Amino acid sequence: MLTVPGPSATAGAFGAAEAEPDPGLVPRLLALVLGSPTTTTTPTTVASTTTTTTGATTTTTAAPVAKPTAPPPALTAPVAGITNTQVGIASWYNDKAASCAHRTAPIGTKLNVTNLVNGKRMQCTVTNRGPYSPGRIVDLSDEGFAQIAPLSQGLAEVRVEW
Repeated sequence: MLTVPGPSATAGAFGAAEAEPDPGLVPRLLALVLGSPTTTTTPTTVASTTTTTTGATTTTTAAPVAKPTAPPPALTAPVAGITNTQVGIASWYNDKAASCAHRTAPIGTKLNVTNLVNGKRMQCTVTNRGPYSPGRIVDLSDEGFAQIAPLSQGLAEVRVEW
């Protein structure tokens, strides 16, 4: 069973407070694992207004509206020299920095891994085979995973290119 930490920030492996988990992460990960489509919604902030009338003067003040966050990177962004692309779930394991496990990429291949939720990227070298859990396409070293997502998150929705 997939468990996502609650809304309280906790100290991470490097002593810094980690970011709040993405509330839509679990449905997207389940859709990738199970292969079923899912729809996620993002809460929006609506501006409230206050109207004050004093004599002949009317003043209307609107509360600021939160700016929308940038959309995640496109799933199939063309990059020069990239011949293979996979989208799926990344997990982490305790191994050397910048190493990773992939089922089919040749040992020694450098993979570019992009977190589709926050756009963070990292590069790793294939040193092992795996992962063998359904829906997972790459196992990253703990240090590599920490570059794209908090370790406490456990899993991340990623694009892998090589």
